[in-house]
Amino acid sequence: MISGIVGAIVGAAVAHIIDAARERRRGKRSAQRALVGEIISLHADMRAGLVALDAFRRTGGEERDPIRFSELIGRLTQLEGKASQVAFMLLPSFTRTRIRAAYGKLRSRFHETKLLLLQAQLPSSKLREVAFDWIDNQTNKFGELAAAAAGVPTRYGNTGLFPVMYIGLGKKAAKRWMTKYDDLNATDREPPWRPEVRLFIRGMPNGSDEAKELRTFTERQIANLRCARHERAVHVTLYGLKNSFDIEIEACCQDTVDRTVRALPGLASRKRQVDS
Repeated sequence: MISGIVGAIVGAAVAHIIDAARERRRGKRSAQRALVGEIISLHADMRAGLVALDAFRRTGGEERDPIRFSELIGRLTQLEGKASQVAFMLLPSFTRTRIRAAYGKLRSRFHETKLLLLQAQLPSSKLREVAFDWIDNQTNKFGELAAAAAGVPTRYGNTGLFPVMYIGLGKKAAKRWMTKYDDLNATDREPPWRPEVRLFIRGMPNGSDEAKELRTFTERQIANLRCARHERAVHVTLYGLKNSFDIEIEACCQDTVDRTVRALPGLASRKRQVDS
């Protein structure tokens, strides 16, 4: 009889613990979903603010109505402050570094695009759309990661920024590591309108003189390869082993890829194929 009572008490305690854990999990999932919805809504507000700023400047409103211009800047500043507040809310809700990094990059892309639209010489409509696609792609990426963690079975489509062209598809392990490093790194890549060179080469530390020399040489060769048609710069990544590394070129079109290959004669010999 005593053992039966003890068993009942233990069973009730275990059931209570399980129910409490389930309730905490449900509460966390609800908070995560609410936060994801808030971030998506914030993305829409910030994007609308950038569109309004761009349209206002293109119609000469900056000089015609400086007060309205200040209001638009103030609104974007408020939204950036809200984005910073959401970043603090994100920390206890999502523990995965990849999700936090994705959100950090999203904030960075909004800031970079705002700076682009505030330049003395306004960007062309093509470059403006490149910038907005750049933001949207990162929003989609964050949405995929966060929705999966919150238990929301959805998948966002790619907005079709521009294809990535690969030269040298070997060393798959090195490329997987590079991709994972990108996802976990809170620092975003350069915007599509600025050239970039990255090195992920084993046996060649990024701070070494050899790495600096290689990066400087590559940066110099691609500095003026901006595509006139798509108004995009070139991003180049060197990865693999020190004595046998591959080249990844991210560009807007095959013509720009070909120009980049010709501009890197010492590295182009490592080319094996180009995929679009």
